[in-house]
Amino acid sequence: MTVVELQIGGLLGRTLTGPWMKILYRNAMNNLLTGAILKKVMEKLYASLTTPRLLRDSTFQIFETNSRGSEERSIYSPEPNALALELTELVIGEIVKVLERHLARYLTSDLSNPTSELLSLTTNSTTDTIAAESFLGLADSLARKAPNATYAHILSKTMFSMNRTQSFLWEREVDNLVFQPRRPTSSPKPP
Repeated sequence: MTVVELQIGGLLGRTLTGPWMKILYRNAMNNLLTGAILKKVMEKLYASLTTPRLLRDSTFQIFETNSRGSEERSIYSPEPNALALELTELVIGEIVKVLERHLARYLTSDLSNPTSELLSLTTNSTTDTIAAESFLGLADSLARKAPNATYAHILSKTMFSMNRTQSFLWEREVDNLVFQPRRPTSSPKPP
């Protein structure tokens, strides 16, 4: 059972999550242009949902640019038994449910066919949430250090750091500033 689960995880990592990160997150494309790619991905997932054996076919690709090398042949080589096919179908079914829910606007709604005006308005939008995650991580860290701090205080400290005001002020001469910014200390505060 564990070997089958590991094989399914390896197959999905090689065919879905790895190429997803490479194509959607590492590529400098407009967020709205991902809709066409995601529609094709969903078509391939529906096909592999009805025929789970497809995922084990070394020529089957969920992403069109997905290339497979010889290093992962061991993932595809064993002939799947009934349990492996059933588990593959269950896992792909759950993945499809999640993607349908999260990508609904990109697949069937207003964002599925963006207008040229909308594309021009969103030229700087990213396909990932890394910047937002970084912002929230810093805010969470500050809130844990000072649990009684107000939301406005945490927001101002986060923005001071994230919008590069902090580094801008530290690079300036003290005489040219109205106030002198306090540099963080590395010594621990007494309890």
